[in-house]
Amino acid sequence: MAKKPSQGDELYAPPDTGAPPADSPQDKAPTVADHVARMFPANHRTRAPHPELHRHAAAAALHGWAQHEHHEAGPMALSAEDYDQALKAAAKLPKAEDGKRPTYKPHLPALSPHHPTLGAQSPHKKG
Repeated sequence: MAKKPSQGDELYAPPDTGAPPADSPQDKAPTVADHVARMFPANHRTRAPHPELHRHAAAAALHGWAQHEHHEAGPMALSAEDYDQALKAAAKLPKAEDGKRPTYKPHLPALSPHHPTLGAQSPHKKG
């Protein structure tokens, strides 16, 4: 004999519409954290970080991603291409011009508007 549903069971089981929830990962742009997991997977056996993780650290420092995460309470959303270009920009050694100190050039689409010195150049700057 089939069990009769008790009163209130419908509150715990939403109807299946077949559509993904409104806040599903499919609707969100990938974040810096998503790209780190894709590019630099940790060794789950030893819990050791990926040996190339310093590339991400250099790009994060150049593009102000830590400041962005602090001010926006979440990681910056970037396309995979912009993340890869940010890694390349951080790895490219700058040339000194006319005796001036060499400066690294960030990949502008990956630059946070919260970067302490370059934020005004960011295409994500509001207002």
